[in-house]
Amino acid sequence: MITYNRWSRQHPSIKKTEVILKKSVIFISRAALIGALYFALTVAIPALSFGPLQFRLSEVLVLLAVIFPEAIPGLTIGCVLSNFFFSPYGIYDMVFGGVATLLGAVGTYLLRKNLFLAALPPILFNGFLVPIIWVLDGSDTVYIISALEIIASEVLTVGVVGIPLTYALKKAFAKAGLMMRAKRVEEDDSPKNEDSKNTTPDT
Repeated sequence: MITYNRWSRQHPSIKKTEVILKKSVIFISRAALIGALYFALTVAIPALSFGPLQFRLSEVLVLLAVIFPEAIPGLTIGCVLSNFFFSPYGIYDMVFGGVATLLGAVGTYLLRKNLFLAALPPILFNGFLVPIIWVLDGSDTVYIISALEIIASEVLTVGVVGIPLTYALKKAFAKAGLMMRAKRVEEDDSPKNEDSKNTTPDT
């Protein structure tokens, strides 16, 4: 009798598809969770999340890109959706806020080797791009003042709160093995591993 494991080893393309599907489920699930958290924290206190003077609690999550690359789409989608549904600045906030979050998350991921350097992209991209929203909207035409206010806000949320939070989460996730889950899925499903686990001869 040919077992499924041995049969799948004889068809590498099927095994490769299984690995890709498992990794995709993990990626999408994490991205969705991070996006939902960002959305929830943003809309929890809308008075602090929108406008020239803001303190977005959700920005403490932007450094998750250091740990999980799937945080990049998660954070971006969470930001765009929260701005779409709740921001009084409409399309301007969706576009510039979304782009700033995307570029910040990508920069954080690229600089993930150093947590302090990884904090710079979201601070700078938000600081320079978000004030454009109010200039275009006409509610605040003094760009440089708004930029400094956003940078100060980002330093507090990303630097003062986000860095120690991310450091603690990184250690906790590493200890729990969550950071390597996708890699283990691939290794566990490799033909070599299957040979060691299945020693029952075919009949």
